[in-house]
Amino acid sequence: MRYLSLSVLLLLLLSCSGGKQYDICIYGGTSAGVIAARTAALQGHSVVVVEPLDHIGGMTTGGLGQTDIGNKQVVQGLSRKFYRDLGTHYGSLEKWVFEPSVASEIFERYLDHPRITVLRKTGLCGVRKKCAVIRSIDVRGLDGDWRFKGRLRRLPAKEFIDASYEGDLMAAAGVSCTVGRESSAQYGEPWNGRHLSSKHQLPDGINPQGLAGIDDDSSFWAEGDGDTLVQAYNFRICLTDSLENSIPLEQPPSYDPARYELLARLLAVQGESARYFIWDRMPCRKTDINNYGGFSTDLVGGSNEWPEASYERRRTIWQDHYDYTLGLLWFIQTDPRVPESIRAEMSRWGLPKDEYPRSGHWSPQLYVREGRRMISDYIVTQADCEGRASVEDGVALAAYAMDSHNCRRIVVDGMVKNEGNVETKIPGPYPIPYRSIVPKREECANLLVPVCLSSSHIAFGSIRMEPVFMTLGQVAAMAADEAMRKALAVQDVPASVIIQKMAEDPYLDGSVPDILIDDLTGDVSAAGWEQIRSNRGYGPSCLELPHSGNGQPAVFRAEIPVSGHYSVYSYTNLKDRLAPIAYYRLENDGSQYNVRVDSRTIPLVGQTKGDWAPLGEYDFASGPFTVTVTGDEDPLPLRCDAILCVRSASRDTVRILGVGNSWTRDSMRWLSAIAASAGRPVIAGHGYLGGSTLEDQWHGITDTAYCYIHNGEPQKVHSTYQYWKYAATKDPVKIPSEGYGNGLAGIGVTLERVVRDEPWDWIVFQPEATLGGDYTRHLGQGTDGYSLGAMIGAVKGMMSPDAAAKVRVALMVPFSYPEGNTDYREKFLAVYNKGKTPRDQAEWDRLYRKQYKLIQQAAPVLCKALSLNGCINVGAAIEAARKDPDLSRCGYLLQRRQDNTHLADGVPKYIASLCYAYFLLGIQPEEVSFYVDDESLAAKARTLVYDILK
Repeated sequence: MRYLSLSVLLLLLLSCSGGKQYDICIYGGTSAGVIAARTAALQGHSVVVVEPLDHIGGMTTGGLGQTDIGNKQVVQGLSRKFYRDLGTHYGSLEKWVFEPSVASEIFERYLDHPRITVLRKTGLCGVRKKCAVIRSIDVRGLDGDWRFKGRLRRLPAKEFIDASYEGDLMAAAGVSCTVGRESSAQYGEPWNGRHLSSKHQLPDGINPQGLAGIDDDSSFWAEGDGDTLVQAYNFRICLTDSLENSIPLEQPPSYDPARYELLARLLAVQGESARYFIWDRMPCRKTDINNYGGFSTDLVGGSNEWPEASYERRRTIWQDHYDYTLGLLWFIQTDPRVPESIRAEMSRWGLPKDEYPRSGHWSPQLYVREGRRMISDYIVTQADCEGRASVEDGVALAAYAMDSHNCRRIVVDGMVKNEGNVETKIPGPYPIPYRSIVPKREECANLLVPVCLSSSHIAFGSIRMEPVFMTLGQVAAMAADEAMRKALAVQDVPASVIIQKMAEDPYLDGSVPDILIDDLTGDVSAAGWEQIRSNRGYGPSCLELPHSGNGQPAVFRAEIPVSGHYSVYSYTNLKDRLAPIAYYRLENDGSQYNVRVDSRTIPLVGQTKGDWAPLGEYDFASGPFTVTVTGDEDPLPLRCDAILCVRSASRDTVRILGVGNSWTRDSMRWLSAIAASAGRPVIAGHGYLGGSTLEDQWHGITDTAYCYIHNGEPQKVHSTYQYWKYAATKDPVKIPSEGYGNGLAGIGVTLERVVRDEPWDWIVFQPEATLGGDYTRHLGQGTDGYSLGAMIGAVKGMMSPDAAAKVRVALMVPFSYPEGNTDYREKFLAVYNKGKTPRDQAEWDRLYRKQYKLIQQAAPVLCKALSLNGCINVGAAIEAARKDPDLSRCGYLLQRRQDNTHLADGVPKYIASLCYAYFLLGIQPEEVSFYVDDESLAAKARTLVYDILK
């Protein structure tokens, strides 16, 4: 009973919040926040993102270009698309090593959506809850010194996501959380708590005398004790050695060489042979510099206050890290105690001019490795990381080692030592349960926490990777969508729904998901091959043939779901000593392709053990697909891990047939031009019967001798439809009449011929004309036995059984005027012919709004009842465009540009075609060149499309 009452309360609160209400409020513009916002917008929701910095993307755009992958199997959904978009920029399938500015451009593009509002430099002031439901949050703008300014702003929303690194919203909402390290005994975790490690450690013999920041209280032991300390933060430093793009490093105003006395003592012991940074090269002669060794970029002990600090205090801590890091670089470049070879190397590097121009060419994002962590009904622990726990609600994967940086410097046996570092491997990818990203039910029913999730300190050290955060951000937004649509508390959202949606539509654009054939989950036969555990492949295992040349094949099988152009890859281990040559035979639809791969030609870049070896690009037919793998004459073992097929949507022609009247005809005409501007091949056809209603269409199907109805009387014509075909790359083609010669312009082809002319992917029905009736009656049978369902069945009956099974059906929803009102029709025609009076116009508006409302209510019911694949609401385009004088003006311009086109309604019909393109072809409105050279009008049109399809 409690569960029911909470859901009912949630529904009531969401329906009565005051002010401008968003569907989803996201606190934190991190990578997880960006993906969550994009996910929500693609699902049709209004979103506001609140970010305290003037920076979007968190560490992904903050300098962490050397992606911590762990295992590429864990990167799913829009997280994967992000790395694919990076690959497109750099000319590869995926890219895991990249410049901050490139990542930032992609994220900014993700947020450039009419449904997304981003509030930068904005801080959280308070949370308003009723029972366990957040109703709104209060925020204020923050100035350059992170001080509040301006008036408080209230942001009501239905669902909330805390995507911050710190967990501020979670804590302010009263959700249980913790900071620091649990003891190893608390959850039975040998690697949690305090630890002295040999890695990133100071050598023996360094005297602590005179050094600042050293805890000389060595009474803390025993090993594994818990505390509230936080692992060290740093900056991931982007420098360049390009003279044309470089700004020389300068001595910071607060520089004090005494701050680096410990480094000087370390250099005296280790000299120039030691390593003091992880210095990874990025594209375009840039770097991602990270902490390494006993003294480096980590400000050990400097991060303990950050998770629970105020914005003002965090600014001070940020400045301390900045001063420390710039001082460190200056010390290494100039101090005579640094070996000359190291000083000379450091002198070659400077700040890149094309990175972070708004923050002095230095990343504004401090690497907050760990903040608060939620305490929920499920806490991810070391047992999960090591594969010893079993969960059924895994919605994402993690795969990185349990990794924690040092927390403090202490004195042990009279020597300085670093304490807190842990680096221990895990067997392979493991699931993150949905329960770990939602609070306890009694604490909050409409909050999701994809970053500061419910986890122990040591398990969080494995989870805390940017690709994982992005995947969890998508999961959180998908769960919020499900919670809103079904009025559920987030705790009641079935994880199975999220898992299924992620598998079926990972990019949320209707594109065909990748076809992955893995040795664990795919259809694979490999007699003589061994399945081995390996963290150097794709997933936790791979196949190995002990002797490459023994002739035994491994066969990977799958079904190609949709015919089209595919790129094929094989995952290849590039670390172990293996046979380099492998032979692949690809088979589909009677065709065979042979490929030889030499792994020695594949570069190993970034934090990865392998990569996708390209096997070529092919046009595949739907149906069985096999890849047979064999080896060369080589005594070394041969490994085969996974086969990947990626469908290239841009190479596939989509065939769309519209059946209706002039709205269908004009929408198909515009659709072809829109597809051409976006570089998408399409064949758009229309079976057109002017001024028709559903009755007319029905007669056109069932009675070709008496099929066209005018004033209630059948007109004696033999064939009913005008038929034009448009291709994005060709001039339109009118299909000639079938020779009946009826004397009615544009009518001359039976619908059966129209339907059989192409293997249509979509058929879009427009069952009503401008002067037609409402949609509610189409659920039942009319006086002649017709209904929309019967009409769809009759049209499918004209197709071959195979084509009928594959075609998808959508409903086009224009608008209608009241049916059967002859007097009103005459008034409408008088208005249309400019013989209008104010009274007539008022009546026209009143009746229009009434009928429009009825249709908007009936259309979704009709779609659901008939199990249609989509509903394209172009009526909303008319309603919106007719209220906007700019768009109305734009309609006349469009009409003049498109000669001989029935565009009396101008922009609404163009926007209707944008809806078609967005829904049926996956073309984003921002990809389309608007026909009027006015960007403000183009922006309005795109906004309408997003809102219409919500």
